[in-house]
Amino acid sequence: MLNIDNRISPLKETWVAIDTETTGLSEDKDSIIEVGCVKFVGDRHVETYKSLVNPLSILSDFTINFTGITQNDVNSAPVFEDIIEDLREFIGDAPVVGHNIQFDLSFLNKSGLKIDNPVADTWDMAYVLLPSITSYSLSNIAMDLGIAHDKAHRALEDAAVTAHVFNYLLKFADKLEDDILFELSRTATQGGSRLNYVLSGLIANRNRSEIKSQQVIGFDVEKIRSRLTKESSIKKVEQITPVDLKLIESALSAKGSLSHSMLRFEERPEQMTMAKTIAETINSGIGDNQTRLIVEAGTGVGKSLAYLLPSVIYALKNNKRVVVSTNTINLQEQLLTKDMPLVIEALKNVDSIDVEKLRFTQLKGRDNYLCLNKLLRMRLTDKPTWIEGRLISKVLVWVRDTLTGDKSELNLGSRGASAVWGRLSAQGSALCKGISGACFLRSARDKASSSHIVITNHSLLMADIASDGSILPDYDILIIDEAHHLEDSATRQLGFELNVNSINDHLTQIMAETGALNTGLKLFKENKLSLSRIQSLGKILTDISEFIPKTREYTASLLASIEKVGSEAQNSTSYNTNIIPDIRITSGIRSQPAWSEIEIDWQKIDLALIKVDELLNHALIALEGTNHEACDRVMDEVIDLIQSNQQLRGHLEEFVIHPSKDGVYWVSNVSLNRSFKDRNISIQSAPLYVGDVLSESVYSKTSTVIMTSATLATGNNFEYVTERTGFQDSTELLLGSPFDYATNSVLCVPEDMPEPNLPNYQDAINNVITNSVVASQGKAMALFTSYSSLNKTYKDIKDTLKSHDIQVLAQGIDGNPNKIVSLFQNNPRSLLLGTSSFWEGVDLPGESLQLLLLTRLPFNVPTDPIFAARSDWFQEPFKEYAVPQAVIRLRQGFGRLIRTETDRGVAAVLDKRILSKGYGKVFLESMPPAHVVKTTTLEMPKLIEQFLS
Repeated sequence: MLNIDNRISPLKETWVAIDTETTGLSEDKDSIIEVGCVKFVGDRHVETYKSLVNPLSILSDFTINFTGITQNDVNSAPVFEDIIEDLREFIGDAPVVGHNIQFDLSFLNKSGLKIDNPVADTWDMAYVLLPSITSYSLSNIAMDLGIAHDKAHRALEDAAVTAHVFNYLLKFADKLEDDILFELSRTATQGGSRLNYVLSGLIANRNRSEIKSQQVIGFDVEKIRSRLTKESSIKKVEQITPVDLKLIESALSAKGSLSHSMLRFEERPEQMTMAKTIAETINSGIGDNQTRLIVEAGTGVGKSLAYLLPSVIYALKNNKRVVVSTNTINLQEQLLTKDMPLVIEALKNVDSIDVEKLRFTQLKGRDNYLCLNKLLRMRLTDKPTWIEGRLISKVLVWVRDTLTGDKSELNLGSRGASAVWGRLSAQGSALCKGISGACFLRSARDKASSSHIVITNHSLLMADIASDGSILPDYDILIIDEAHHLEDSATRQLGFELNVNSINDHLTQIMAETGALNTGLKLFKENKLSLSRIQSLGKILTDISEFIPKTREYTASLLASIEKVGSEAQNSTSYNTNIIPDIRITSGIRSQPAWSEIEIDWQKIDLALIKVDELLNHALIALEGTNHEACDRVMDEVIDLIQSNQQLRGHLEEFVIHPSKDGVYWVSNVSLNRSFKDRNISIQSAPLYVGDVLSESVYSKTSTVIMTSATLATGNNFEYVTERTGFQDSTELLLGSPFDYATNSVLCVPEDMPEPNLPNYQDAINNVITNSVVASQGKAMALFTSYSSLNKTYKDIKDTLKSHDIQVLAQGIDGNPNKIVSLFQNNPRSLLLGTSSFWEGVDLPGESLQLLLLTRLPFNVPTDPIFAARSDWFQEPFKEYAVPQAVIRLRQGFGRLIRTETDRGVAAVLDKRILSKGYGKVFLESMPPAHVVKTTTLEMPKLIEQFLS
């Protein structure tokens, strides 16, 4: 029984909301410039306090712009010592609340005002109680809750909004069920969360004064199971009906059904051709025939609708299944929320098709779905960390309503939380049956098995290979969109990576307090099983605990030895940093005498893992025959541990002793002067060639396979991509874009740029970017092939462009990609500097982006282990492998400029090799038909200004 102290409800308490504005983020270096407080009870604001504060220092331009507080404002304000007593008296002994309140408390404490009152934090409260909100900034929370926030970053206004947010969240928490509220409070207490004071106060004022803790698990399994209803399978038909091409024409024609549901719809000949060709390909695959089609559809064709329309018609008419695989989450979301509804709308008035019977879904990998069994297990942790406790609480609120258990519905908020999610997900729980039949992963797979259209990703498509087809349901048609990523996805998924952390995580999982073995022992004791069973399992735990530290020691020794041998084989003096590139482990390195020492280290860890394997099997025997559902779940987890252990042994043996002749092996994160314990060295493997595996394990499984992308061809042919992916002997369709590139875009190539390998190249890049962006008045993006070059440019041009009222935003410096894209779109006078992730997938239509600067031809790094190993296969590796790969990347980069038929802009390639080298012709011939202008670095800014004006 848990006794709760009697106290007044937080809803009726007098609170003080506090906010401070400061000169910066460091409590040691910066100072308070404004304090605002609101005293309130529920919705009623009783009293306010505010004061500017003189920091006795000069305010930065950023602070002035961010807060609106000027130097004159603070010069005439009192110093903090002069207001400290008034502030202390105003707060009194009332509990205080703030948004990320530790920031405010730290500055107040450093300034001489230590607050020991009870504390609540609206950031923590929102993180738990609003699990799916996109951002936990005060402004975003207020916007989501419909609370006005007109003067953000002024202390009194922020404090007032904090009070309103707090009151809303408090009322929300007060409506939670007893068991969930108790569980949140218990977790907050154990994890040291600031939610504890609020939650314990709410519990104390429930109708009952005590709650039976043993009856609480924090979520209702029956309610969850009732939401996970299983749909009936689609029934096969006797006679297969081909896709009627007239339905395609009627939907996509100028006055067709899509024109009524799409704003500014226009008939696109390229889209019509693609859709009809796909329909014909599907029809050709009826019976025992196998058909293959590869389609490049330029930006603006509308390829998603072109393949979804015939796919839906065929699937509905014949109760067949179509799997659509993409590389990016953004495209999957577009297909689900935008394109599929359009197809349904286009077909709803077709008499021969009952579109209301259409079922479609998205299927993701195991690590995306919550495992209820793991949640229950982690919930029982005696001493959760602060991050663990907060995430468990968040998930307990979310699991009340989620229909999918998909982590994409959650805002995890930090890397630490993402790591904890890994211990809550269904990853590594292959045999888990859920709790009383409730399982989100199985529900998602059941839904896929009863759907006509299944949307997934390349990674899961490859994982299906590794699992012998146990992940995806059987399908008749496979459509691979963003197919230019297929080889890379297959390379990642069909290889492996091991590091100290991943191996230690496996070992920790075996011995964890909430792990299978300790849980089994607790169940034995709780259910009063025989003493011999308890002693047997207890001895197994003791024996394993002796081998775990040795295995950790052997792991560190093995990886350190591999790193040492690999780094000694490199000419490390040729690198000007402490980190040297990934080191490929070649046959030459393996033949060195030092490799025999590595084999000795491997033997030690292998023998230890064999012993662990034996003990886990003994544990499995000890758990048999209990006739207890919870013990059965533990047995399944032990089997998963055994399989993981055997897989670990297999990977280590392959890397050290028996490398595959068709594999590439390397060691990553090698340093010349850091100690081993300071980093996470990894050993990795990948297949040399994935085409054969794809052909045998993916394409051959189904009658029709269609590949498509906006960028597949090099030099107007598909030879490179079909050879790399094993998709030879396919029908080919190369479609242009409906956009008028010749009129709406210019491709500039300054002929006087130095070669990229010359010392003055970086200065030349900085100058041409600066002058060009001034000419375009912002609205510009520069794409780099390395962070080092990007960082140098950022440092050298930022102040110059600032003097022209142009802000410079850099990937990795000013925030993550989503954040800097948002900042870029909110300020037209901006330059965005990006690397690899910005070369594709970034959509900036309209006037947001009018100048695109491509600093280098995007060749792969020659020392990259996979690139180097695959290059050995070619007679002319640069021409046959490096150039086609770079051409596709450059085309992707150029594709950022023109996203709609009304967009206009200038692109510039700042790498003169596109003109001076023989292979440059292949790049130019592969680009969209923009007007190409050879110019100089002095003339280019004028050209940009004239074109954009």
